[in-house]
Amino acid sequence: MRIVRAFFVLSALTVAALEANAASFNAVNVNLPYTVMAGEQRLQPGDYVIKPVSGRSDIFALYTDGGMKFATFVQAVGAEKGVPAKTTEIVLHGDGNEFVMDQLWIEGDSRGFQFLNPASNKLSEQHTSEVTASLVR
Repeated sequence: MRIVRAFFVLSALTVAALEANAASFNAVNVNLPYTVMAGEQRLQPGDYVIKPVSGRSDIFALYTDGGMKFATFVQAVGAEKGVPAKTTEIVLHGDGNEFVMDQLWIEGDSRGFQFLNPASNKLSEQHTSEVTASLVR
């Protein structure tokens, strides 16, 4: 019984930590300069709004048209930097031909998000491109 209780407490703490991370912003506006894979969806270059899904600390919705048109969902896990991020940014990884959304960092926070993306495993040579985003709190 104690093992089950300890496991439940650890699970609750993990979820609470992810929820605190997701609750630190309402939306992020970003201009993607390349065609980018976000989860299973290929996004064309352009302006997007990334919003945490209400009640879920690991799912984000991406919208176009100023946040009015749904584009896709992406799943993420928490990530840590050693120091707080200097800017809000989306990190893209690619091989020069195809890019995937890899990470989201929020200005002033050492915690961020690592997007789960099956396409990133297929890229042969990795290049990193950081795209500055604007934070909506």
